[in-house]
Amino acid sequence: MTPDDFVHAITPGLKQPEGLELDSFKRYDPKTETLDLNIPKDSVFYRLGDRALISFTDFVFLLTVLSSKFLI
Repeated sequence: MTPDDFVHAITPGLKQPEGLELDSFKRYDPKTETLDLNIPKDSVFYRLGDRALISFTDFVFLLTVLSSKFLI
C-alpha cells in the first residue's frame, strides 16, 4: 500500500480518482523491481518499511491511531 492508497482509504465520502484502476492489483517483487513513489525520505512510511510501503497490519495500526481520541 502506498501513501496515496492510505490517504484514499481513510478519506470517506470522497470519490476515488477515475482511471486509476483502484480495483485492480499488481504483484510487486522488491528483489527485482523498484518503485518511484516520489515521497520524502523522512516520511513516516519509510520508517514503517524500507521501501515506503506498508502492510495491512501497518494500515490497521495507523487507522486505529488516527481514529482514536487523544487526550493529554
